[in-house]
Amino acid sequence: YKHQVDQIILISGDSDFVSASKLARREGIDFILDPLGATIKPALFEHIDGLRSCDKNFYNSTSSKKNKVDISKTNKQI
Repeated sequence: YKHQVDQIILISGDSDFVSASKLARREGIDFILDPLGATIKPALFEHIDGLRSCDKNFYNSTSSKKNKVDISKTNKQI
């Protein structure tokens, strides 16, 4: 299973994926996160290589959360 992909993009903000992100990075795979506007737990944020964002219209039509992350203000490279 090793080296089948170069990059993983996780579309979730769930901190249950910390182990998966750690393993991917250990194997040299870029681990990118799109938290779908949710707050990112520090444990997960520590183990990602970058952040991406879906279209804002997607967020507005599917999410009623008021606590959205402003990805432009994070320290992670896009």
